[in-house]
Amino acid sequence: NDVMDSVSIVRDTVIFPNVVDTRFAFIWAWGDVNRSDNSLDRNADLLGLVTESDFRGSTVALDAFYLVSEGDDDSDGVFLGASAVQRIGEYNTAFYVNQSIALDRRQSTVDDGTLLFGEVSRTPLGTHDLVYANAFWGIDDFSSASRGETNGGPIGRVGLLFASSGIGTYPAALGNGVEDAVGGAIGYQMLFNDEKTQIVGELGFVETTDDDSSVQDGYGAGIRFQHKFAERYLFQVDGFVADRERADETYGIKTEWR
Repeated sequence: NDVMDSVSIVRDTVIFPNVVDTRFAFIWAWGDVNRSDNSLDRNADLLGLVTESDFRGSTVALDAFYLVSEGDDDSDGVFLGASAVQRIGEYNTAFYVNQSIALDRRQSTVDDGTLLFGEVSRTPLGTHDLVYANAFWGIDDFSSASRGETNGGPIGRVGLLFASSGIGTYPAALGNGVEDAVGGAIGYQMLFNDEKTQIVGELGFVETTDDDSSVQDGYGAGIRFQHKFAERYLFQVDGFVADRERADETYGIKTEWR
């Protein structure tokens, strides 16, 4: 989740038996690579092989990245990922597993860890609404191959309470670190007014599995209101209230005009 100077070679429409389609992409990024702690590493090169295969019942992706830094901090790493996206009956599902491996010294820019993540959602009958439940489990301290300076941690897609605020480095309501922690969110997205307006309500929690974790236990509630004006304008209001382990009750509100 980063913006980098890069080049890619893509091979599409590779057909294997019992596979609808497979795509391969080799990626080399050499500039503006931000590390897992959101810090810029001007000495880093990121090499990766990204694959995606469409089966009749699922879309499966397998990724592998190698990051080498010419600096003197021994921060090279290997990053592996796999995902499967599909419908199971009436439910939309997505499952992810990611692994980071520090090749030299474990530190804030690269560490050993595993991240498991799952999404389940469904559109209630007769509506265009969406009800969802997302969850994650961090084992040790998973590190992303590259994350932008304002993108926080790797679990922003869990829900409103975990997503970065978009205002500099101001943190998410429940944070988005994953070191030895589990958490999740359930929510409901309502669309109305000819789908020009939407409201999302969400409840979420995070709990550590190790006393030495840098993550704070907590739970909270969030809400989002969005309305489209004309064809090119969007007004959005986000609000949250949360209770964190090392903080009193926190709350906030954010507005955007795009």
